[in-house]
Amino acid sequence: MANISPEKALNSLLVTIGDIIKISKACLLKFDQTQQRLIACGFMGVEKNELEIKLGEGIAGWVAEHGVCTLIDDISQIGISSDKLVELMSAKSILAAPLYLKKSLLGVLVLADKTDNSAFNFTDRQSLIILLPLISWIINNLSSNNFPNNYNLQQLEQQLQLAQAEKEELAHYTNCISQLINCAFLVVDLGCGITHVNKAAEDIFKRSAVDLEGKSLAEILGVKIQRIVKNCTADMAAANQEVSFLNSQGEKITVGLSCCPYYDCRQKQQGF
Repeated sequence: MANISPEKALNSLLVTIGDIIKISKACLLKFDQTQQRLIACGFMGVEKNELEIKLGEGIAGWVAEHGVCTLIDDISQIGISSDKLVELMSAKSILAAPLYLKKSLLGVLVLADKTDNSAFNFTDRQSLIILLPLISWIINNLSSNNFPNNYNLQQLEQQLQLAQAEKEELAHYTNCISQLINCAFLVVDLGCGITHVNKAAEDIFKRSAVDLEGKSLAEILGVKIQRIVKNCTADMAAANQEVSFLNSQGEKITVGLSCCPYYDCRQKQQGF
């Protein structure tokens, strides 16, 4: 296969990400350190546009400013107005992530509208998070003209597919380990949305994992327990306190609650 130009590699990158996460639209915005702006440089399923976004402006600007992978399952429900990128993409559902290399912001990747017309979910978010280091490496090398001369589309696709396979293997391994834990085990994101539960949690809550994942902690355990979790710090990781809640059958359940925050490779908190 012939060698590829940086522009063609970018296009291939977005197409391959689209194939993996099953999305119909994507936009890559590079961060200009001098101007402190995001500048659109790659599109898939969207008309090319010389778009520039300030830090803090719209969804992409907010993601760049706060460094948090953000999922909006229904744009119409959050009242976004004057978001140039959302309008350009005619987006119904958005998944946006910051791209970093050695703690330096490279840009923001924005995905919109799944091919099956369903909304983005936490599984999609986790899939993207796993791919971000490789995507960042590729974009950094393209931007600095360090991309290998003999690099081709097949190599690019193989690396991304391998990263996805590793993600699926890790998710399976993590799931197997969590299922062996006798106590109820939950993972929640920074907004206290439940992203993973084990079998013991299903038994206690009298609800399936499919029903629990994607719900807020407050909806399942109540506002008081969600507040305890959100106020958790690394210092209280080993803390254990008695709390009570009502399960789906209206039964009062009293348990010991332990909580700790978890962090990504940049030591940025991603959840609890």
